[in-house]
Amino acid sequence: MKDTHALPGQKRSLLAPGSASRWASRWSVTKHCVPSGHPQVIRQLENNIEKTTVKIATSQNMHLLYVDLLHHLKKELAGYPTELDKLQTLVGDYCSELSDMTIMSQDAMMITDEVKMNMRQGEATFIEERRARENRLNQQKKLIDKIHTKETNEKYRRGRRDLDFPSNLMGTETVKGHRWPVSGSEEHRGEPGAADGGL
Repeated sequence: MKDTHALPGQKRSLLAPGSASRWASRWSVTKHCVPSGHPQVIRQLENNIEKTTVKIATSQNMHLLYVDLLHHLKKELAGYPTELDKLQTLVGDYCSELSDMTIMSQDAMMITDEVKMNMRQGEATFIEERRARENRLNQQKKLIDKIHTKETNEKYRRGRRDLDFPSNLMGTETVKGHRWPVSGSEEHRGEPGAADGGL
């Protein structure tokens, strides 16, 4: 980029060589046409020429800046299709990954629901089996208690019978070994002398 802030003595150098020669020839013609007794007019013309020269230099610099900017924009624009293709490829990859992640998320949700259902079913089965086991244990306990009670009662009856049997036996033996008192006639009847005397 060219410097547009040149010093007043350098402003003429901003013009193209052809432009400077043309303005010099015009100035020489105009200078010869102006009467020598009017220096103010000459200075005014010089100022106008200098201002015009600055404007021309500024316009040329702006044109060069525009050309450089246009070239830069064309260069940037030439690279946009490649960048757009890259971005489109990235978008396609992201969409594919998003689709895969969506499918994985749905599969994970289905697996989670299935696991929850299996856990509920397993819990219900476990509770049912535990209740059935508790019922069997209670029934076995009742049966064992019943058998134990029956055995206890049987032992108790046997003990009572064993206690009653010796007392009955002792009573029978006492009855057999006891001598009942007899009358006097029975005693005389049993004596030998009495029998003889009777004869």
